[in-house]
Amino acid sequence: LAASLDEDFRWRDAPAGCSVLERHAGMGGHMMAACNFSGSAAVFAVEGQVLLASDPEASVADGRLVLPGDSAALLWRA
Repeated sequence: LAASLDEDFRWRDAPAGCSVLERHAGMGGHMMAACNFSGSAAVFAVEGQVLLASDPEASVADGRLVLPGDSAALLWRA
């Protein structure tokens, strides 16, 4: 899958059972899609703010995204 993405996309490090895909979105910013496929909460090292999440408990504080199990979030970072 990674070979089929253009250079604007990049996979970021993520905990086991999770994935984070980042894309340069223009306007000096980046969009990130974070998915937690596991049944328990995961913590990701990210900068940015949650724009949309499938679980209201998803949050970013101190450079860390807390994403509950079986959920996803879309983030923006300048």
